[in-house]
Amino acid sequence: MGVPALIVTGVYLRALAVAVVVAPAAGDLGALWWMTLFAAPEASIQVTWPNMLLLTLAGLVVAWALWECLRGPLTGPPAEQDRDTRHLRVALYVAAVSTLVNPFLVTWSLWGAVETLMPMFGVVLLLSPVVGRTRRRVLILQICGLLGYGGTAVGPGLALSGHEAGALALVTGFASLIWTVLVLRA
Repeated sequence: MGVPALIVTGVYLRALAVAVVVAPAAGDLGALWWMTLFAAPEASIQVTWPNMLLLTLAGLVVAWALWECLRGPLTGPPAEQDRDTRHLRVALYVAAVSTLVNPFLVTWSLWGAVETLMPMFGVVLLLSPVVGRTRRRVLILQICGLLGYGGTAVGPGLALSGHEAGALALVTGFASLIWTVLVLRA
């Protein structure tokens, strides 16, 4: 499956490069936002270098995820999985399905937050025993996962000014990005 994965990933990276070039020229992050976050862009988002950098990094993570997922399993006999690994695998599939359902939610309500975030909290808790060989690695995984998804959950409910909301979105965005990279690497 390496060739189809390479083609799909290459097409995505080219579209990402075009969106990165067009966004500052047009003064609109709409296309880049859709390509990287797979959600409707916020009306108040502006074309600034931190926003462009975060969205570009998110797009590179999506490209890496496409490559990792589409190329298929490694050749040879499958590795033996213990009970924790099987539970984590199920939690990752549930989280992926909830992420696919998220764009069809009409509004970001309490139930939408619960539907999206509860599977990811399960992944945060189940991932640590599987990949955590050291206490430091487990702590980094848990902090990034909980900060990224927890901050996203409570952010809309907080009465923050525009600058504070932007800072919270930047912190939760970077934490989610680091979390995604660590999960894909694990």
